[in-house]
Amino acid sequence: MDRLFESLFKYRFFLFREGDLTFDSPVSAWWLLPAVALAGGAAFWVYRRRSSGSRTRWRRELLIVLRALTLILLLVLLFRPSLRVSTHLPRKSRIALLIDGSQSMTLAHDPGRSRWEAALGWLDPGAGSVLADLEERFQLQILRFDRDIREIRAGSNLPPTGTGTSLEAALSAVRNHRGEGQPLAGVVLLSDGADNLSRQLPQVLENFRRERIPVHTVAVGRESLGKDIQVSQVAFAPRILPGSSTRGVVSLTSVGYPGLKVSVEVRESGTLVASQPVTLNGSDSSQLVELSLKPEGTGLKHYTVSVAPQPGEAIQRNNRRHLLLHVEDSRPKILYLEGTPRWEFKFIRRALQQDRNLQLVTLLRTSDNKFYHQGLEGEDTLAAGFPQTPDQLYSYKGLILGSIESGFFTPSQQKTIVDFVGERGGGFMMLGGRSSFDAGGYAGTDIANLLPVHLGDLNAESSYVTDELNFDPTAYGGQHPALQLVSDPAANLRRWRNLPPISAYNRISRAKPGAAVLARGGRGGRRAILLASHRFGSGRAIAFMPATSWHWQMGLPHTDRTHTTFWRQLLRWLVASSSDPLQVTFDRNIYQDEDAVGIEVAVKDAFFNPAGDRDVEATIASPGAATDRLALSRNGIDYAGRFQPGERGIHQVRVKASRDGLESESAEAFFLVTRTHREFFDAEANPGFLRRIARETGGRHYTVGDAAALPEEITYADSPNTVLQVLPLWDMPFLFMLLGALLCSEWFLRKRWGWV
Repeated sequence: MDRLFESLFKYRFFLFREGDLTFDSPVSAWWLLPAVALAGGAAFWVYRRRSSGSRTRWRRELLIVLRALTLILLLVLLFRPSLRVSTHLPRKSRIALLIDGSQSMTLAHDPGRSRWEAALGWLDPGAGSVLADLEERFQLQILRFDRDIREIRAGSNLPPTGTGTSLEAALSAVRNHRGEGQPLAGVVLLSDGADNLSRQLPQVLENFRRERIPVHTVAVGRESLGKDIQVSQVAFAPRILPGSSTRGVVSLTSVGYPGLKVSVEVRESGTLVASQPVTLNGSDSSQLVELSLKPEGTGLKHYTVSVAPQPGEAIQRNNRRHLLLHVEDSRPKILYLEGTPRWEFKFIRRALQQDRNLQLVTLLRTSDNKFYHQGLEGEDTLAAGFPQTPDQLYSYKGLILGSIESGFFTPSQQKTIVDFVGERGGGFMMLGGRSSFDAGGYAGTDIANLLPVHLGDLNAESSYVTDELNFDPTAYGGQHPALQLVSDPAANLRRWRNLPPISAYNRISRAKPGAAVLARGGRGGRRAILLASHRFGSGRAIAFMPATSWHWQMGLPHTDRTHTTFWRQLLRWLVASSSDPLQVTFDRNIYQDEDAVGIEVAVKDAFFNPAGDRDVEATIASPGAATDRLALSRNGIDYAGRFQPGERGIHQVRVKASRDGLESESAEAFFLVTRTHREFFDAEANPGFLRRIARETGGRHYTVGDAAALPEEITYADSPNTVLQVLPLWDMPFLFMLLGALLCSEWFLRKRWGWV
């Protein structure tokens, strides 16, 4: 079709699309208007004496139109119609040819040929090749890129070995390279569209658009790889306490295996520690699989999460991911305020007495403004009772309110409790009791906003119920870390079903949107909620409605540890996400060999406000026992630094914050350097991404199979270093064919009607 258009209109279609129509005549084109009117009058004058009867009038008018069109076309040709286009003068501008050399280019382009093999034709310097055509028109610079960029020669055939792709780095390097004074006319980017290292690519593309440097993209590879299973993401809390269960999510993407049953396996040093069966949907959409882990011992745990390779898989190196978990031997503090002596208080304290990784500080109100303290570090701690200022409360990671009425708290204390969860990131829990929830007058208070359940549906007198009720975990709750009595799911559910019933609870029937209901009780469709949780700001809040969980201890043999296990698991989970005043984070915690590690340090004071007056020091201990000091600089309100690892393995980062020479806080974190096979994740060709790059920079998009016209088409581009070229259109074959058709039509009709 393009050849036919060129044979009729002299030039290819893209020139008409890019150029502007004009007249290359010394006489102004405005004179064409009266000339057209004169031509129409002349045609009318020629046929004015012909009959005007109704049977012959239409013949006269048709001949007038044909004669007028003929004269108008001749006039247009006399004014020399032309096409004005912007063009690059031969060999006066520079084009950068960027060829993707990352490992994803080893994947199939079509049967029997890789993406790299499909792209090799662009490096053929032989006559008639795209490369030769580009070299005739431009000063050509050939560059190969992955995470870095380097110049290569025509005919090079180095295998694609790059372990990452950064279009941002490649385009920035080309833009900043001046190349012997030759202006940059544009960039030709040949890639599969996989980009896994760029962070500020939109800004780079904006620079190209502003400077009118087009990026022309050439897509290679298939958008579908065929059959494939990919472990796309593994998300677990990075820190847990010893002996705790943790639950995370594994994201799977599968194509071509609908209905196939596989297992997601977690291994530590090759030993299987957990698995979860799953039936693949095969629909190329993310499929979430929840997994529970209960690490043994303390310290850093390195796991691999994988799915066994299947027959016919296009890529097997994307079937596994690495996971780091830090089993931190710490002792977070939890403040428990109880309004009256009761069995629930006694048994919760007893359950946590021997837990060396939880410190329970209790305030038991014995009378007005008098409290019985237990678990305090010093005699002066909380001497006035419940904390009066934020810094006193913020030293704890968790807060439990027992059966105590809302009127006990001043408005400022209620706000402090809300900020403790939302701003400080602490864990909050309210227990069931005669003075809890609606029965304690909490409906409409600030603390009610914290809770994952709705208050106010019942009045205070009827909301506290004394009736036997079984504690039944929901489908979600049965898998939750807080309710993991044993690791086997079926055995865990049997344990819960065999527990003695509770005999008193606060009646709650509605959970807030987004809250997770972990357990219910009763029978029928409107079963009471007994345990619920949700995120609130930076922290988490739990509502535990039973007031007599101590029945689980008294109604079972003295050797049964269900009650103890439950409260330890629940309170560990309560504080699992609570933050510390000094936090060390990475842009990710699993790195490829050549990656630079981005480290950020956040330092906060006792009120959990940013502390900018600290001296922060960081050191990195490598697997080979070498220790490096890391330079940190202020990054807004935080501190940041970058480190280039020199070896594989687990690296430990230690950070200390001091003030006036005295150490105030310290923290440690870990990251892993290993082979991640990053290039084989989300490795489908992405022509849509390349098309967007071309569109945003004013370039053109091609596929590797239809890019033969690229050298000619990019020669005609509007950029600061082009010149205007006028292409004559008056001698287009189509115009002469049209002129001949008009003359022949008029002559034939006159002859047929006898008007000669």
